[in-house]
Amino acid sequence: MSSLVTLLTSLSTEELGIRLNRARRLAVAYAIAGVLGLLAVACLLTAAIVYIGQIYGPVAAALGVAGALVLLAIIVVVVASLMNAAARRRQKAQRAARQSALVGAAVPLVPLIIKSRILLGLTAAAGSSYLAARYFEIGPFRRERM
Repeated sequence: MSSLVTLLTSLSTEELGIRLNRARRLAVAYAIAGVLGLLAVACLLTAAIVYIGQIYGPVAAALGVAGALVLLAIIVVVVASLMNAAARRRQKAQRAARQSALVGAAVPLVPLIIKSRILLGLTAAAGSSYLAARYFEIGPFRRERM
């Protein structure tokens, strides 16, 4: 039995080592690709500034490209905040649906709980711990503060 455990442990550590090496190689490759991509974007921006500079002058070209980039950054931030708000609304709706499903599943059990003193005590204990967790914001009721 111990030889089987040893064999399984060695197989899992070998596979973990293989996965870690692969992840390291991918991380290095993605980092290099990211740096090269940023350099390509910088070259494109430089070329745009030089081209526009021939038409409107170098200062106007640089200011125009900088303004366009700031506008693009503002648009990205607004879209990201809208997506976060939509995700929060979806999570809230899912949470409400789960709670209503739990209440719907618990309603038929009420007569059984009321008849049994042990179940009534357990229900009261569970309810009070639920209310305490909500009040003190522990566990899944922890609020994220921004």
